[in-house]
Amino acid sequence: MNIFQGLMSRWFGQSFTPLTYNQLIGTKTPVLIDTGNLMQVYQSVPHLRAVIDKKAEMMSNMEVKVLDEFGNEIQHPVLNLFAKPNPIQSTEKFISQYSTMMNIYANAFIYKNQGLPNSLPLTMWNLPSGDMQVNNTGKLFNQLTIDGIIESYELVSVSQTFTPSQVLHISTGDVNQYYIGQSKIHTLTLPISNILASLKSRNILITERGAIGILSSASKDSDGGVPLGREERERIERQYQRDRGLDSTKGHVVVTNSALSWQPMTIPVRDLMLFEEIEDDFSAILSAYGVSRDIFPSTKGATFENQKEALKTTYQNTIQPEADGLMNSLTSFLGLNKEGLKLVADYSWLPCMKEDEKRIQEIETAKVTALHQQFTDGAITIDEYRNELGLMQREATIDNSQEDKVINAQVSLRGTVGGVTGILDINTSVANGTLDKTTATNILINIYGFDQATASSMITNITIG
Repeated sequence: MNIFQGLMSRWFGQSFTPLTYNQLIGTKTPVLIDTGNLMQVYQSVPHLRAVIDKKAEMMSNMEVKVLDEFGNEIQHPVLNLFAKPNPIQSTEKFISQYSTMMNIYANAFIYKNQGLPNSLPLTMWNLPSGDMQVNNTGKLFNQLTIDGIIESYELVSVSQTFTPSQVLHISTGDVNQYYIGQSKIHTLTLPISNILASLKSRNILITERGAIGILSSASKDSDGGVPLGREERERIERQYQRDRGLDSTKGHVVVTNSALSWQPMTIPVRDLMLFEEIEDDFSAILSAYGVSRDIFPSTKGATFENQKEALKTTYQNTIQPEADGLMNSLTSFLGLNKEGLKLVADYSWLPCMKEDEKRIQEIETAKVTALHQQFTDGAITIDEYRNELGLMQREATIDNSQEDKVINAQVSLRGTVGGVTGILDINTSVANGTLDKTTATNILINIYGFDQATASSMITNITIG
């Protein structure tokens, strides 16, 4: 095996087919990783694993909640199941493992160990996707239930089968067929292969540089270059090995009577643009998995604000939709939909999401304040007020129309000079004792349209001497 074949075997394993130099120069077929074992690819390529692991970590940050048909959060025994899905996993571990399986294989198989058919499961497990086989019935479009399509799910290594009712199968990337998903790793074969080749190239350049250069004769005569004699060449080599080196006690300059020239043999790594190649391939992986670049460290660096925005964007555009898909499937799988209940994944507690929620609340508060002022000033009606807030319009009945007229008249009265004078006269009457505070408050409520608290606060009870 020559040196080139040895390097290729180190890069791509013993299954690499040796190529001669001429074949390599003329070939148009790239050298690719073997995607037959997706788990091995995931474990071998650091950039791919970083993306998949980060998604799993982010998804596992969910708070699982149960909502009733009106959207109210309730306590339900299923939350205990999620708190401890099985004897060795917590919610975070279970969700993280699910996410990892989905992003490697594009398939996840969740098994429920159920006592009675209509009871909650005793445990839930993520079955190893790489070891699962879907046995279909051969029937599809005319079937009304999953049992008519899927005969069983099989854990191949131990020959254990499960019925369709025992396993929740979730898949993605299955546009060309219906039984099994297609992993994104197959589509990313080229960029993943380039990352692995670039990393190994840098390693080989660093650890197996070989000769760093050539000292050769620079003498010439009328016939051209004059080669060094054997004795002179050996003398220079012995002197160089004996007297020169990186040790500070040795010299670093060769002194010889021969005319010599130096030809470097090393190639600066930056000239190969391996770093740029890795960055470009990493971007392809990030894009395929829906993760923002600024989440990860880079040579360019990212500001703290950019990192927070990248986290929020990834949660909103990727993690939350994937978590919603899982929760919707589990709602049906666990029979909660029959109770009118729904499982949801909540990430609002995270700092990056709380800031966004706070900003929305501030905008809504400012909007309500502005609309209230316009309504108080008589610039808009009550229905216009409600419409701006996205509330349903009240039914246009004679009574409601009359109520609107009364409210608008009351608002208009407050802003007139006569209206203000009337309010002052009411306060004066209370102060003089000719009118009690309760009656005065009721006048402000019924005539001017103020609420109870506002009307009560307007009666000052200042005694006039």
